[in-house]
Amino acid sequence: MAVDYVVVGAGSSGAVIASRLSEDPKVSVTLIEAGGRDWSPMIHVPAGSGELIRKGSFGWKYNTQGEPGLDMRSLFWPRGKVLGGSSSINGQVYVRGHPSDFDIWAQRGNRGWSFDEVLHYFKKSEGHLERDDDLHGLTGPLKITRGSMPNPLFEAFVRAGEQAGFSGTDDFNGPQQEGFGRFDFTSANGRRQSTAEAFLRPARKRPNLRVVTDAHVTGVEIENGRAVGVIARTRGKAQRFEAAREVILAAGVIGSPHLLLLSGIGPAEQLRAHGVTVAADLPGVGRNLQDHVQIPFMYGCSQPITLHQLIRLDRAALGMLQAMMLKSGPFSQFPVQGGAFTRSRPELEVPDTQWHFGIGLGVRRVRLPFARRAGPLDRDGYMLAPCLLRPESRGTIALASSDPQDNPLIHANYLSEDNDRAFFRRTFRQARALALQPAFDPYREVELLPGPDVQTEDEVDDFVRQNLSTCHHQVGTCKMGPEPDAVVDDRLRVKGVGGLRVADASIMPTIVGGNTNAAAIMIGEKAADLTKAG
Repeated sequence: MAVDYVVVGAGSSGAVIASRLSEDPKVSVTLIEAGGRDWSPMIHVPAGSGELIRKGSFGWKYNTQGEPGLDMRSLFWPRGKVLGGSSSINGQVYVRGHPSDFDIWAQRGNRGWSFDEVLHYFKKSEGHLERDDDLHGLTGPLKITRGSMPNPLFEAFVRAGEQAGFSGTDDFNGPQQEGFGRFDFTSANGRRQSTAEAFLRPARKRPNLRVVTDAHVTGVEIENGRAVGVIARTRGKAQRFEAAREVILAAGVIGSPHLLLLSGIGPAEQLRAHGVTVAADLPGVGRNLQDHVQIPFMYGCSQPITLHQLIRLDRAALGMLQAMMLKSGPFSQFPVQGGAFTRSRPELEVPDTQWHFGIGLGVRRVRLPFARRAGPLDRDGYMLAPCLLRPESRGTIALASSDPQDNPLIHANYLSEDNDRAFFRRTFRQARALALQPAFDPYREVELLPGPDVQTEDEVDDFVRQNLSTCHHQVGTCKMGPEPDAVVDDRLRVKGVGGLRVADASIMPTIVGGNTNAAAIMIGEKAADLTKAG
């Protein structure tokens, strides 16, 4: 039986779209998710994010191809495969991006996407529990709180930024993004606020919304130039889901272009090479891939005040139990709370650097009581990481084969542009200068990483190639715009195919200057209104 709308992907955007469309009792919506329910306590306890990302639990477990700019290393990309998508496994940092990011989208010919026009959608989602001003929403379903984990290292980080000549800021989503402060988070009362929790859970009570889990969509059905439904594999069998009005792809920056390619929508030459019948020759599908990347700086801490004290088996078990049962304690918040936005060059108009500061070294094991130290990083310490906000390097998503079970080929092309490499040379020096500020004197011991031996420009370049990592902010592979290589128009309609939209982070023409989850939720809100308008 046909429904009005079939939404593919229950992630940061898709769950929002399905929730908003189903508010109208006159329409019917089917939401299809390849993953399962968000049942794990590790999802809902904020501190569980690190483990979920590292192990790929509830994720697609993608890997890039060997990256020439990273000494042919392949990076792990654990995109969410569960209700809530990546909003169920991310670090919960709530940053919208710089207002100019959206103005640039509008200036490139995307009507309705300036900051003043999308602010309404950010506020519509937001139910901030601690901020009350014109830039924030108070009544939205997505509960937002300020980072408040008590630890003197966070205060030292902010003071160090000010001692280094930077300003402080109280709100990265406020009048001034630039400066040092604490992040806001999509968590409240000791629980993660994924889009599954905030939007989908209340919406599932509606009789006009059907949520199908563990269903891997393998292609979009196109008849006479129009999308009429999708085919999905559920429990080993193919099942057809028919859409009377529209199919909306919200499968993410990898999943959405992959589905388009499998359905014959993309570069004709690539499709024919894999035996896929061409439905629409759109050369931009899978191109324009962008990502935020960072490098780590790790320092030993002279006082026992870091997460190292909590990752002993007995203490970790008690901490997790406290977070799960009482919604309190250190595991009820995400431990990377210190943040900053700065300019790596004074002549820049907007920040090009985001800093993450955490009170641990990211050790990947829970140690036994009285166990020997496993290595130089198995100790009290803190980490700061400068992140490249405005990369010039561009990558691609491409078919590996016409088999939907085969992951696509991911070429991120990290550091393929000179300016990206020059950025890390500048911020390398800035990071060291920041770490040596007097505010850290009571806590700082030895520099563990990169280590004092890394000094020359060649040594810095080597360290960056060998240690650069993703911030998990991939966007752009179904670009919105009027250009010939754009995939969707400013109403998110796929060019050359009727009844088909893409609505997730893949439509971003350029990456926003900050974490991408908030912007993906905004895209879902706006996409729902665009869909209702036809």
